[in-house]
Formats: sequence, C-alpha cells, structure tokens
Amino acid sequence: MKVIIPVAGFGTRLRPHTLHNPKVLLNVGGKPMIHYIIDQLIKDKIASSIILVTGFLGDKIKDYLNSTFDFKFDFAEQEEPKGLGHAVYCAKKVFKNKSDEVMIILGDTLFDVDLKKMIKNVNSVIGVKTVNDPRRFGVVETDRDGYITRFVEKPASSEISTSKEAIVGLYYLKKFFTAFQFA
Repeated sequence: MKVIIPVAGFGTRLRPHTLHNPKVLLNVGGKPMIHYIIDQLIKDKIASSIILVTGFLGDKIKDYLNSTFDFKFDFAEQEEPKGLGHAVYCAKKVFKNKSDEVMIILGDTLFDVDLKKMIKNVNSVIGVKTVNDPRRFGVVETDRDGYITRFVEKPASSEISTSKEAIVGLYYLKKFFTAFQFA
C-alpha cells in the first residue's frame, strides 16, 4: 500500500519555531513529530511506498528522513500552497497503478491507532475522535450504520452540525485515484 504524508505547510501558528524548521521536524518527546509516523509505518510493514508531499523547507525533511530511516522515500513537491486536497493531488504522479489503496496521514498527526486493523476494513475509513467542542475541527456526520453522510469544516454552531466526531488526519481510501476526478 502507498502512504501519502502531506508535510508542505508553513506551520504559521507555531511561529517563530517554524521560520527555520518545518513543523513536522519540531520535537515532541525528544523526536521530531514525523519520526513517530514513519517509525510505525516501517515497523508495522504497512507501506510499500511512502510519498511525502513537501513544500516550505522540504529539503530539511528529505535530509532528516533519508539520514534516519533505512527506507526509500518518494517525494512530490507542492510548489504553491493550495490546501490538503491539492497536496494529495501532487502525489498522483508517483502512482503507476491508479487503483492502489492509499493511506493518507497528515504529517503533524500524532496518534495511538492500530493501523493494521484500520487497513483490514473492507471499506474506506476516516479516523475520528469525539471532542467536546468541534468548532476547531472538520467533523463527519454519519448514518446509523456509521457511514459518512456529510463533512462539515469547523462548524460554527450546532445549527450547522450536531456532530462531535472530529477528523484526526488518518484516511484509508480504496482505489483513491480511480474513485475521484481531479481537475
């Protein structure tokens, strides 16, 4: 399976720390954030390919990963910051088989999830966590069977969405590039 990790953001909310270092290279518990994600993917043997979508200070991310892990990474550059969807689209050129399963993990996401269990699902899956105040997050609304019926980005009030299921930055998508049309 291919794993796409978008790491192209500027990390503006963490300035001045991110003026000279990408957000994913900031230390948490003694290691850069990205270390924990990559380490789990390699240890659990989940990824046949890991594609990092880089942008601002991307060379520092490449240097860190290539000097720390014994794994061949692929890199795609997001030359202009146009959001998460565009970052994922930038990884498209690395795919030879457009029907590959894809896991997308946001590079600044720290999680305690059994990824092996997540990818055994017969359906596509989006990781969520119940939160008290969903106004800072994208949320999913689901039907009684747990299937997503709607996404709401940062609902301003309960009139917009009553969901408290925040999207955490983990996505497992079956046949991603054949299921969606890109402009």
